[in-house]
Amino acid sequence: MPCLPDYILHAHIFVICEYFTYHLILMISFTGLVSFEVLAFVGFLIYNSIQQLLKKQISKRTFKMQKKFFIALIIQIGVPMIMLLIPFLYEWMSIMFNYYNQSYNNLSMITESMLSMITESMPSVNYCHTLSA
Repeated sequence: MPCLPDYILHAHIFVICEYFTYHLILMISFTGLVSFEVLAFVGFLIYNSIQQLLKKQISKRTFKMQKKFFIALIIQIGVPMIMLLIPFLYEWMSIMFNYYNQSYNNLSMITESMLSMITESMPSVNYCHTLSA
């Protein structure tokens, strides 16, 4: 390999932020807000479905269809939550305890970027279609 030029070897390193407090506050607040919204949405869906069933506003068949839809919705919400929350948890802990492991950082980034590949893959799409049929 050729030698690197001097302007690359002696270039200043650009650091966005030396203190992690701002990034950590944003990451925790965003993750908490999104998790709360998802849990509230799921809770209200369950509550509404049960109330309609108890008041006999919907038939058993409609309730079964809503149940299948709800299971598909849980899968579509659960997979991204798991694929993002576990790496976020590792990143948060590594920032808090000043722990650096390149292998875990790479695994965390790969897991976060695999989300679109998993959600768009044909087996999961086919499974959701069988649930709704």
